[in-house]
Amino acid sequence: MTALWILFSSFCSACILASIQCLRETLAFIDVAFVQFLFVLAVTVVVMLVRKVPFSTHVWHLHLLRSVIGVGVVITQIITAMNMPVAAAQTLQYTSPLFVAGFSFRNGEHIDWRILAAIVSAFVGILVMFHPSERSFPAVYVPIGLLCGLFTAAAILMLKKLGGVNEPIPRTVFYFHLHGAVVLGVLEIFCGQLTVSQLQQTPLALMLIFLTCAQFARALGWGKGNTFLGAVFTFSGVFFAAFIDSAFFGVTPSLRSLFGMLIIVVAAATCLGLIAKAEKNGKLVPTLRSQPSD
Repeated sequence: MTALWILFSSFCSACILASIQCLRETLAFIDVAFVQFLFVLAVTVVVMLVRKVPFSTHVWHLHLLRSVIGVGVVITQIITAMNMPVAAAQTLQYTSPLFVAGFSFRNGEHIDWRILAAIVSAFVGILVMFHPSERSFPAVYVPIGLLCGLFTAAAILMLKKLGGVNEPIPRTVFYFHLHGAVVLGVLEIFCGQLTVSQLQQTPLALMLIFLTCAQFARALGWGKGNTFLGAVFTFSGVFFAAFIDSAFFGVTPSLRSLFGMLIIVVAAATCLGLIAKAEKNGKLVPTLRSQPSD
């Protein structure tokens, strides 16, 4: 049952990107991001009130840093989803485990040679998948997609730190979306073009529905079961995205693109497996451990 929830979560994640792509002709990325933050913020406030989770925190600086990184994740995710095929955007976001492993180079920390090999393999996969002969979009969106993976990795490490000081998950989600809603709200005032009629678009409603379903399915799926097995099932989102591209957008990836996609997914899954094994053996480098606030 755990695997089914994770598969459903991955399917919803691909559908979120597809919904965003449908909105690219009518909404700017600022509009989409603002609606996302505001919606999740409202849902989180209700959850905190029902569960009687206090709003006050003693690690506001960690929440602020996590929010800055998280806003970067959302913005880069939306930009890539609006300008790249769904499968390509999803694949680049799933490079985050490679960056998590790469962070262990900090201060000359030891890193498993197999992780190094996985990182190099993923880079080769990116070159194969996004070769100019295969690309149907400007090259600038590839580094933006990789930046999304980098921000996602940094966000994971910040969540570990917050977990290390026993911050409740609803409060972590609340502060992230509160800060994001404020920042995007200011941008919306000066740069946005959101109108009431635009809020009634079907793709926007679907995006919010899939966003909610993904959050619940992810919580149910990761609550129990093997971490590495769950991570591998998460990568099924890439293949769901490829199917959506073909079925709804008429974009069929070439064999070369699919091969590159497979290399990236296998490399990232290998990194996750090695990290999970190191965690289990208590040999994980300090960068990747849950740490108290500095």
